[in-house]
Amino acid sequence: MYIADSGNHRIQVVDLATLQVRAIQGQPDPYGEPSPGSAAGRLNDPWDVAVDATDCAYVTDHGNRRVQKFDDEGEPVTAFWETLRVQPAVPGEPAFVAAVRIDERERVLVIDRAPARVLVYDTGGVFDAVATRRWEALSADLSAGIVSIPVFSAPGESVIVNVLAFDATGALIDCVRAYRGKPAGLTVDRRGYLTVEPIVGGTAASTVAGLRYAGSGSFVAGPFGGGAVPTRWQRIRVARDALPPNAHLQL
Repeated sequence: MYIADSGNHRIQVVDLATLQVRAIQGQPDPYGEPSPGSAAGRLNDPWDVAVDATDCAYVTDHGNRRVQKFDDEGEPVTAFWETLRVQPAVPGEPAFVAAVRIDERERVLVIDRAPARVLVYDTGGVFDAVATRRWEALSADLSAGIVSIPVFSAPGESVIVNVLAFDATGALIDCVRAYRGKPAGLTVDRRGYLTVEPIVGGTAASTVAGLRYAGSGSFVAGPFGGGAVPTRWQRIRVARDALPPNAHLQL
């Protein structure tokens, strides 16, 4: 588990098997007093972190207004930001980040707050204009993470979060009225449960908001009437929607 420890200007990596801190990223001395820094690999008020399929971490280094990449050993990949900062579109205030697959290729999505927009890059930091155009409709009010759009009537007010799900093209799949409270963010755990992280006394506490879709399941139907005329066999016809590429239906 990767934690953006904003106040301590670092990323904490926790072993989920032992719940022990496995690594500290963003500080020259993991055991020393944490402090902000602007050198490559240092952090200043990191807001969010995402990990790709190769275990590289992408961090929105909010205080330094940049997105940094760390390899699976925790070492900074300086070429990522050096490449990204000279692209046609560069985030002015990167706030949140996600690593996703678009058209069978891994991409890095960055929520920018100045101006409000979603920017898409490849894992090397090259701007993807085509994928970015697909996400232009999500440019407004993305205030708590790449997978959520909380609707605030006033800062910090207890509100209902509408969780919106989109496909790879940016088309809306579903909307779930999920949670009433002060949201800090959203995540999906390894079981597939959607969790809302509310602000509780200045800290985030995970609460299971609900399981919208199960990874697998079964159902029982029937009995089915065969009519009054005796016959040696019956036919049942099943009508279903198109299935995702990695799904199947077994009867």
